[in-house]
Amino acid sequence: IFDNMSTAYTKNRFYADQTYDDRMSMMLETHLMLGLVLMPTLIVGSPEALEAAVETFDKDFAEFNNEGAMLRNPSAPYKYGRCTLNEQYAWKYVRRVQDRAVCTGFSKNEVHADKVGAIVCYNTKFGEFKIGTGFDHKASRHMLKHPEEYIDKALQYSYKPESVKDKPRQPVFISWLS
Repeated sequence: IFDNMSTAYTKNRFYADQTYDDRMSMMLETHLMLGLVLMPTLIVGSPEALEAAVETFDKDFAEFNNEGAMLRNPSAPYKYGRCTLNEQYAWKYVRRVQDRAVCTGFSKNEVHADKVGAIVCYNTKFGEFKIGTGFDHKASRHMLKHPEEYIDKALQYSYKPESVKDKPRQPVFISWLS
């Protein structure tokens, strides 16, 4: 469920204090006037229904090249700023795909000299690129001390497929392959 409150709306406390259904009605009127597309609201009551809704969303709205969807508790109040895990008001669903690459080296960590900054990788689809997240401190230190154990070794990573041009978008290390 996408619930956008721009600065103009949130300055009006009345708008933010309305129920979700009232806010959606007001936004629908505004979006239609601006010629914007408002994605449908899907109400789900179980993890299985959520999975089916996300799959439908992926198929039906692929043409909009959306990065993902916001999942929202419809009975939650409007939250200024970021929602927290404790509140459980909203969650972001983002599609990620997995691929494989070969480690060709490491870049240095600019802040911590005893850890790897990123794994330098190569695959035929993207050429050379870096993966800077997905590994813990212990693994990072081990890679820096023993690079020979990792150079030319295959790895698996995930990335966001939307807006990919010549490098994977926000790649995350998953595991080394044997």
